[in-house]
Amino acid sequence: MSSDYERMAGAYGQHRTAQEPLVRELGARLTTTSRVLEIGAGTGNYVGALRELVGCRCTAVEPSAGMREIALGRGLDVDVKAGSAEALPFDPASFDFAYCVHVVHHVKDRPALFREAFRVLDDGGVFLIATESEAMIRGRFPQSEYFPDSASADLARYPRIAALEQMARRAGFRDWHETSLEIELPLTSAAAYEAKAFSSLHFVSEAAFEAGLRRLKADLARGPMTEKGRFALLWATK
Repeated sequence: MSSDYERMAGAYGQHRTAQEPLVRELGARLTTTSRVLEIGAGTGNYVGALRELVGCRCTAVEPSAGMREIALGRGLDVDVKAGSAEALPFDPASFDFAYCVHVVHHVKDRPALFREAFRVLDDGGVFLIATESEAMIRGRFPQSEYFPDSASADLARYPRIAALEQMARRAGFRDWHETSLEIELPLTSAAAYEAKAFSSLHFVSEAAFEAGLRRLKADLARGPMTEKGRFALLWATK
């Protein structure tokens, strides 16, 4: 399965935002002198929020021209570069912290991602992958409740956490550990779902998507909901 991010860039730019609890978690160990790289930065939500929160030196790499155009148009104080996770356009030891959020399932050559992250990190640098376990994918609300086929699509795309740990250790990373983060947000509109601003919705049949959207809109008409999800945060040190 693959996603057409050139086609989805507009919906992402309009509807996707950085989750504040995750931004705080990312920024907790950073200082103004930290050299930070976001791999697969999309429209720049997280790297822009980190720059604003911490004032650190931020760089973003993103393969989609449409996503980069939106990120650059936001006027972020961030160096945004074209490039892929498997071939990062940076010299060795260029960063103290590298991370990716909901990106690893899009990477075709995941061992290369870990090798490249290891290469561009300085000694003692940290690499973080924010992803989801099977239980987290199944527990998304409202997405997995109203569009269950989207969960099936992501279960086929998302790598198992144990497999990611093996890749990290083979690339040379040490001190692997896992944490989790729960996200709860008020939900008053189905607009992000209607715009398919989540890539897995593009793998749902049109009939199933329309049925789920009708149910979601009807339930939201009766009152606001709480959008719920969880991140698995996978930390590794060079």
